[in-house]
Amino acid sequence: ADAGDAVYSAERILAALAMPYAISERNVHLNTSIGISIYPQDGHDADTLIKRAATAMYQAKKKGGNNYHFLEQNMNDRSDRPLSCRTMVAPSAS
Repeated sequence: ADAGDAVYSAERILAALAMPYAISERNVHLNTSIGISIYPQDGHDADTLIKRAATAMYQAKKKGGNNYHFLEQNMNDRSDRPLSCRTMVAPSAS
């Protein structure tokens, strides 16, 4: 599979899910965001590819959804960095 196959599949999925679905006499509209990572340039194992596809999916969501997005190298760099949290604690007034 290559990027062209991924685009073809993503567009078919988006088209299928764009149609409203009747559930309990109500029309339900789905908002779909698809993230795409490609083996081997985006990762060599399933866990890495899934993590990087999730990163790309969040970019698709930021664009408003109902689209797909490929992982970009700068996203890849950010997704590999460990997250760190810093908490500033004010001294207590005791």
